Amino acid sequence: MNGLPSLPMSRKLSPRAIVAIVALLAASACGPKVAPQISATPPVTGYDQKMRWILQLEDERQLKGGGGDILALLQDPESRVRRRAALASGRVCLPDAVPGLITLLESDKDFEVRQMAAFAMGLIGDPSAAPALTAALADADATIQGRAAEALGAIGHKPAAPAISAMVAAHIAAGTLNGMNADDMGWPKAPPVEAVRLGTYALVRLGSYDALAAAVLDRDGQPRSRWWPVAFALQRI
Repeated sequence: MNGLPSLPMSRKLSPRAIVAIVALLAASACGPKVAPQISATPPVTGYDQKMRWILQLEDERQLKGGGGDILALLQDPESRVRRRAALASGRVCLPDAVPGLITLLESDKDFEVRQMAAFAMGLIGDPSAAPALTAALADADATIQGRAAEALGAIGHKPAAPAISAMVAAHIAAGTLNGMNADDMGWPKAPPVEAVRLGTYALVRLGSYDALAAAVLDRDGQPRSRWWPVAFALQRI
């Protein structure tokens, strides 16, 4: 009509052709289903999820549940996770966490993780932590020494008083408190100064006057330092 060649009309399929197509489609749908591929390695759990677990378990006062496990997180590759898990285990206050915390105190490469492990054991207050904490009083890091003394005081482990006294006395003899003003309230101080402060407080908590006097008084019975924590400790015991 328009000068264009007319297209042929589509022919209807014969019944035989329809049957053949249906059979072909049915055959393609047969056979076993292909199982979905499963990754050989589990998905990596991110930092945020680990923190959610820690906060939830800390709030619930339990070490494991809801997909999280504080004891497992004490061994996490990230030091910030281990440190936070250590604090949470202390706040949960269950002795089951002590073995893992001892491992951190004795062998972790991050001193912040180690000091948090000591602090957490003080919060838990279980006597089983005392041997490891007493050994830590002789650690090369003064920060660890101070936290160990603090924890032993919190636990109430009186047999540690002589070792705490020796640690405090050694720092004072080394001149740690030289030049400290009596009313110096600044915080935090250098690690050796903090070790003296935490050690003297621990001796007060243990009620050991003899150990405190041996550490902070000279032969004439006078304080070796006028720094206020020393005076505070002598007045409180």
